[in-house]
Amino acid sequence: MGNLKVTHLARHEYDGWFFRFSGDSETWELLKDELKQEGRAYARWTPGYQWSDGKAGAWWIDDHLLRVVYADWFTNLGEALDALHCGTSEEWIARRRAASSARRKPPVQELRRVPAHLMREYALLKVGADATLKDVRDAYRSLSKQYHPDTGGTHEGFIALQQAYEKVYRWVTVTEKIAV
Repeated sequence: MGNLKVTHLARHEYDGWFFRFSGDSETWELLKDELKQEGRAYARWTPGYQWSDGKAGAWWIDDHLLRVVYADWFTNLGEALDALHCGTSEEWIARRRAASSARRKPPVQELRRVPAHLMREYALLKVGADATLKDVRDAYRSLSKQYHPDTGGTHEGFIALQQAYEKVYRWVTVTEKIAV
């Protein structure tokens, strides 16, 4: 995805990370919703965490979840992880830049790749990275006949198809709005 930027990152013992991020509001809200769905054992907002620059509050996220599932959501996560790995600092805080007169929008090709956290859903719906909202909707309607329990499918398979459709549809909606 690459639309969000890590602004603060700190290692939390051995099991996870404290971080803050910024970016366009739609993608930010989408990520917050997904983190809440992961459950408190894997991701949670910690309002009492204090950063050295005076900011309070951080998301805590499981190490595996951040590195494997959500890594492609951030343009600068690698830079932040490298700085913490090589440096002596316990936390990494992005340097602030002067406000830019024109915000860079990512090229459409950058948006039109299947994000790692949605690969299973795209595969289940049998749509490619360039799928439009209509393509996603058509694929779901076609496959729902095959997966529905009344036509030989299983309840679990149909539920998985519905969840995949909802996630991919939300993703394509966000990326189409950003690309415009």
